[in-house]
Amino acid sequence: MTLDNLDVSGTGSRYPVGISPIIDPASGEVPIDSKGRRSYSTSMSYCPSIKKFVVMGYLPKNIAVVGYQLSLEYFNENGDGVYPMTVQIVGKGSIFDPNNERVRA
Repeated sequence: MTLDNLDVSGTGSRYPVGISPIIDPASGEVPIDSKGRRSYSTSMSYCPSIKKFVVMGYLPKNIAVVGYQLSLEYFNENGDGVYPMTVQIVGKGSIFDPNNERVRA
């Protein structure tokens, strides 16, 4: 997933880190799968090669869909405490080199 509107200009911005709840804006709740596991971020970092802040996390199958809009809750920051984000990859893959062409060159 990538955070959609995180200001990474360095002018007082704080980059989210660690484990945070993922919120489904459609329900306003943390999605829970059929086994009771809650959605959360597992790691996140700014990636200068793609100029986006990338979030890895656990999602139930029904919302693990490329293009699905979610939110990251982070210490009640950003007014309402959430950062909008979009699912970019489900399962294995790469945002930077999706066709694995750089290693072949």
